Amino acid sequence: MYTYKKSERLCNKKLTENLFLKGSSISLDSFRLVHIEDENQDVLLKSQIIVPKRNIVKAVDRNFIKRQIRESFRKNKHVILDSLKRSSTSLNIAIVYQESSRKPSIVIEEEIKRLFNRLLNKLWRKFWQLFYLLCSTFIRILFHLLFLLDVDLILHAHNIQKNRL
Repeated sequence: MYTYKKSERLCNKKLTENLFLKGSSISLDSFRLVHIEDENQDVLLKSQIIVPKRNIVKAVDRNFIKRQIRESFRKNKHVILDSLKRSSTSLNIAIVYQESSRKPSIVIEEEIKRLFNRLLNKLWRKFWQLFYLLCSTFIRILFHLLFLLDVDLILHAHNIQKNRL
């Protein structure tokens, strides 16, 4: 559970391009999270961590920040994985660091937790909207069928009365 394996990393160029072209985005303080659902995956969650060179010039600092983000991701990804297991969907995400300086690990971990909670809220909101749409469509179809059955029964009863006369 608390690992970050190669199979969980988003390395495929096509998947990455698709993520940034068609994915949704959530911004919070010094992070931006881009996500998209993906059905054709053997792993529930694939991620990518990006620290832009234009924000953090020194490679040493970029690598240190990536290490901090990876560690906090590794510790807190179970929150997202539990939700994805229940909904049986898979997700590709990219975490982009947007600050121009290093932050303490504790601050980064708290922001990652808040970012994951926002992502879960967004995913659950989408799920409930889809559920509501399906239920309302089902109810409309049911009422339509009941109306047709009611009309059919009335016509049938009218034909029986006609035949008696």
